Formats: sequence, structure tokens, C-alpha cells
Amino acid sequence: MSRANPAWMPARTGTVRASHPIPDIDVMGLCGGADAAAEIQYESINRLAELMGRSPAPHRHIDCLQIHFIEAGQYDFTLDESRYTGAGPAIFLTPPGVPHAFTLCGDAVGHVLTIRQDLLWAMARQHDLPLQRERLLPFCAGFAGPRGQGAARSIAASLDLLRSELGSDGASATARLLVAFVVTKVIDLRTESPLEAVSGNRQISLYRRFLDLLEQHHADHWAIAHYADQLNITQSRLYELCLHNAARSPKSILNDRLVQEARRYLSFSDSSMKEIAGILGFEDVNYFFRFFKRLTGETPSQCRQRTRLATPPENVQ
Repeated sequence: MSRANPAWMPARTGTVRASHPIPDIDVMGLCGGADAAAEIQYESINRLAELMGRSPAPHRHIDCLQIHFIEAGQYDFTLDESRYTGAGPAIFLTPPGVPHAFTLCGDAVGHVLTIRQDLLWAMARQHDLPLQRERLLPFCAGFAGPRGQGAARSIAASLDLLRSELGSDGASATARLLVAFVVTKVIDLRTESPLEAVSGNRQISLYRRFLDLLEQHHADHWAIAHYADQLNITQSRLYELCLHNAARSPKSILNDRLVQEARRYLSFSDSSMKEIAGILGFEDVNYFFRFFKRLTGETPSQCRQRTRLATPPENVQ
């Protein structure tokens, strides 16, 4: 049965423009509400993972620069044609339009800063930031040595301050100054503590193909054996592949994707529980309830109530 996304989904959970082979996601729209029109967005790694998952398929943000700061935990990050693997602390700068993908293990913690490119270039002129459009290339940097450790502390402290400065009225002058400081410190790391990329191999290609299949068919509830057959590998090989790249089993990754999609519908739609269960391929709504609670510790109804209470009301004229 074909399951088309409801009309509300692109507008409230990030617009995907189909004109590019690699999806262009309006990341500002992921959280809905006033954030969709924001110039600056801050989210913790865990919060963004709730919306995009810990292993999102390759994508890009045409009009935004992103900085991922992994303070601790394992990561596998692909920027354009370069792949980086390791453990935090590490920082990734992704210029507007650059394709990227990542896998974050469950122990990964950190920050994600997103900046609209119009604001970025305006700040570059105003604050003489060390960047130009033609020179702004993707890179990954570590924090080796005392100087690097000091930079990690100052960037983390600035992001914590930025989080408190970003309010419902948009980015304050202080918030913009903090962003300018963070961008400058991150770009400085490119020459001070660059991390070497690892070459791509068939293993990461197979894993990405598994994620692509899962994205297309998670609501069809394929057996893991069927995914392995589609990849022309054994189940044990698929298990090893997922364990190596995500430190999780294929079944765990599949379940997490279903939970992620359920949370989106519960948070951003008025669909009934029965409708959501059907969209996600659950014929029995009671089984959907048990599945969701087993994976999250709360019922779908509790999740909907919690997220609705946490979302600030829209301004009323």
C-alpha cells in the first residue's frame, strides 16, 4: 500500500527539495514553529538525533552552514567525498550545499549550530570573519594539545551561552557576536588541528545502501533477512556491518527509525493513533502502543502530550 506523506510533513519537519539527487533539507524547519524562520539555530546532538536519527541518509542544506561539535562519543562522519571516524572531541564544518552524512553512537554528545548563509556573509563583512565563499571548504578538526583543549572549552562555553541567548524574539546582538566568535575559532582549527580523512571502502558503501533501503521500506516491516538479500550479503555480514558502523544491530537501527518517524507524527500532526500506526505499517494499534513504549519508556499518548507542552505557542496578533 502506498503511504504518501501528509501535507503537513514537509512544512513542519524540514522541507526536502526533490530537484537535487541528494535531498536538500531545510533543517530550520525540523523543530517547527518560529524556528523555521530563524537565522540561527542551536540544538544538542541528542535533540537533533530525535528528529533526524543517529544515522541519517546523505543530505545537504543549500542555504545553511552547519557546525557539529562532538564533545565525546564515537562518530562516523562523511563530508562530501571525505570520511572521518573516531571519538570526540572533534568538530565538523559543513558549508552551505555540501553533501554530508553521519552515524553517531548512542554515547555521542555535543552541539549542532546552524546559520543561514545570508546572515553568515553579513557577519563576515561586519566582523571581518576569516572566510570567503570560494574558500569555505568542509573540514574536520580535533583538539590536540593544550591550545586545542582551550579552544574546545571556549567553543563549548560559547555554545552554552548562545543557547540561552536564542529566544522567541530571534537572534539578539549578543547571539550574533557569539556565533561570529564560534565560527572564527572553528576556522582557526582548520590549520591548527586538522584530522585526516579515511578513504572510502565497500563497507561504508554497503552500510549506506542498507540505510537507503531502510529509509524506503521501514514502514513495510521487512525482515532483516530480506534486507540482507537485497544487498546480496548474509544476515551475519549485515549484522557485522551495522555493528562496525553504528555499534548497533540492524534490528535496533530499524526500530529506532520507526520510533523516530512515530515521534514526528505525534509531535507535528493531529493524526489519530490508529492513523499513525497504519502509516508506520502496524496493523494492530495496540501492538504499536506496546512497541513504542518498549523502545521509549512512554506511551505514544504521553509522548504527544509531553512534546505539545514543550512547544511554545505561536504568537497571536
